Amino acid sequence: MKATMTGDPSAGKRSVALSSMAGDITLSVPAGLSMDITIELSYTEGHEGEYTITSDFPIRQEVSREWERDNGSPRKTIHGTGTVSGGNNRITLKTINGNVTLKKL
Repeated sequence: MKATMTGDPSAGKRSVALSSMAGDITLSVPAGLSMDITIELSYTEGHEGEYTITSDFPIRQEVSREWERDNGSPRKTIHGTGTVSGGNNRITLKTINGNVTLKKL
C-alpha cells in the first residue's frame, strides 16, 4: 500500500491511519508536517529480521521481548514512535509481515 499526502502541511487536520493485515506500507508526507508518529510492525514466528521500519523522520524503535500468542500465529512487534514539529497530527501505520516506510516529500 502506498499513499502520498499533498497540499499545505499546516492547513486543517492532516491525521492519517493506514493498516494492512499483510504487506508493505509506504506513506509520503510533506517535510513540514507536525505529527505524532505511531508505527506497529508485527511479524510472525519464523520471519525475524525480514521486515523493517524506515523513516526519514526521527523515531524510536523497540521490539517486544516475548512472543504474543493471543492472536493466531505467534508474533512480535516492532514499535516506532516519534514527535515532529509539535505533534499536531496523528500518523498511525500498522502492518503484519511487511515493511513500513515513512518518507519526507
